Amino acid sequence: MRISKIHQLALAGLLYGIDHFIPENQEFKILKEKGPFYPKISEYLSLKEKENIDNTAKLLGKIPTEEEFFISLKSKMDFSILSNLEKLWSSSPEDIDSFFVKFRIYFAEKRFLTHCQLLSALSACGEYPLLLIGKITGSPENIVSFLSSSSFESEILTGRLMFIHIFTTILPLFEARFYPIPLACMIKANESEFYAFLPGPISSKGDNHIEKINRWLWENRYGEFSLSWEAIEFPLNQINNLSFLLLTMEQIILKKTLTPFKTFLLEEGKNIFYVDFSRDICPICKRKPAENPEKICSICKKEIKLAEKSSKAVFLDPSLITREDTYLPEIFKESNELSLFTNELKGTELLPVFHPSLPLHEEEKKKFCSNCGISKEKNNLYKCIIRKTCGLNCMASLARGKRKLFFAELEISCSTERITEYLYKNNFFIALFSYLKSDTIIKDLCSECNNKQLCNKSIRCLCFYQIKSSFIWVIGAWDKVLKLIKLLFPIAYPAFKIQGKLKLFSSKDNLSSILKDNTNLLNPWKLIEQNNLEIFGRPVENKKIVELLNFSEVIGKAIEKSEINIFIIKDLYECKDMIESYFYDEDIKGLKFLPKISLAIKKQVFSEELREKLKLFMEIDSEKSILPYISFIINYLDLLELTGRE
Repeated sequence: MRISKIHQLALAGLLYGIDHFIPENQEFKILKEKGPFYPKISEYLSLKEKENIDNTAKLLGKIPTEEEFFISLKSKMDFSILSNLEKLWSSSPEDIDSFFVKFRIYFAEKRFLTHCQLLSALSACGEYPLLLIGKITGSPENIVSFLSSSSFESEILTGRLMFIHIFTTILPLFEARFYPIPLACMIKANESEFYAFLPGPISSKGDNHIEKINRWLWENRYGEFSLSWEAIEFPLNQINNLSFLLLTMEQIILKKTLTPFKTFLLEEGKNIFYVDFSRDICPICKRKPAENPEKICSICKKEIKLAEKSSKAVFLDPSLITREDTYLPEIFKESNELSLFTNELKGTELLPVFHPSLPLHEEEKKKFCSNCGISKEKNNLYKCIIRKTCGLNCMASLARGKRKLFFAELEISCSTERITEYLYKNNFFIALFSYLKSDTIIKDLCSECNNKQLCNKSIRCLCFYQIKSSFIWVIGAWDKVLKLIKLLFPIAYPAFKIQGKLKLFSSKDNLSSILKDNTNLLNPWKLIEQNNLEIFGRPVENKKIVELLNFSEVIGKAIEKSEINIFIIKDLYECKDMIESYFYDEDIKGLKFLPKISLAIKKQVFSEELREKLKLFMEIDSEKSILPYISFIINYLDLLELTGRE
């Protein structure tokens, strides 16, 4: 069996971190009941290797930790493997990577995990580590351009993100021909950029085959994406300045980066490819020749297959690929990307996509599609079955039987620039996607859904994408998106800064034009002030979002149960201008809303308990009141499509 010294050093650093950074408490007693781990394997290390790990741990120990977030979801992990450290030490690189992944997922919400990760990475790289940053040009710019220029196909977007995710996950691991790089060395990875620590002798080989990689990307992706990277020496005493180094390197990469088209023209100065005018253009991407008889191009066809497979799988597992003596283009030529998906907890990364898929059995599919009614309207019943994934229209109609969707664009950023914060944010997304793929999310989002039996213990009215390291998109049924926001905020705030906006649209609207008009992915500085979320055109403070959603739900449910008269919505609407005049324009005349609201509560609310809850409408202190968000409450109640409104 092949043994990797680099992986062994990464394991030694991780075990040292378990001994020194995990606090002594009851929760982690299972890890420490037999004493520290590092001394048991340190006998396999040289004096120089021990000294390097000790010095690195001392530097990391000076980095403070912040408040932890918590997700009430625990992945299962068998810690018995730590009882036989000799066996673990002599394991294959894939087994050591698998142990690291399980450890990271299990402790994703713990601050100490970031210290363990960094110590593991730097231990693997020895005394003179290199810091590598890579960027895929064309992502997410290509995705935004694609959505803006063609009809939106959710499975195509999913497949495109999956290709980029596969590429940027595998690329750092195979940056060297003969040396498998431990997963612990990937300190940060997202859909278009990756950062990694590398042992000095390895990274020097990178420039030798980056041209081959870009040539392969050009030939296989029609110039959509290209790769740039840069590596610098990283002195260990600069660990506290790592975030600054990353920003500096990003600027270097930005200057080096050109679009694939311009790069090719400058290097080759000749025609790009032959255009076959005898074939139709692909109706989806509208760029490449279609393949008969499918009538779509080979790339879009592959992306549909990737979407189908990824909707059911949880992890990406590159361990099936033979690493030795192989350049990355050859790896992709010889391997089918579909084979890299798995549901087992052994993969390298959780897939950063949550996308609905149709039921497995044909009869269930027919019932499901008949229920949504979209296919019937367009006279092509069961068309979705062919693609095996649900469209956005289906998502809309499955939410309380309504036809409204929300497109939410959120930026979740760190409160400080310490490298541990960047790692912690990455771990947060890992925990979040683990939560989205679990049964727990079904209980939280689908408990009151009219179609929970039909969906067969799965969410089929929501899409969730991580587009960049800080940006996520949520697209789906309006009520499910709001519920997800309500679940997300107590977890992420105030540990992270959150900003973004939600755009409401009908299932009959042109989503492509909406994305084009509203997305800020390429211009994040245009987003509204930090720690606000714009909903229905008004900013809502993060600290008020959960309270506001809960309050709106209480009113909506009470109206549905006839505990509140439906005409209270009319009363609120009549007070809206006065309320906003008082809170936003500081016009004292706006206080005329108080007697109107008081009378409405007295007349329209039939329960004393509910009257007490609705006294929040009488609060005029802007810090305590939810009245500045009266537009949200009215719009929320309108979305419920309650009957009886004049």
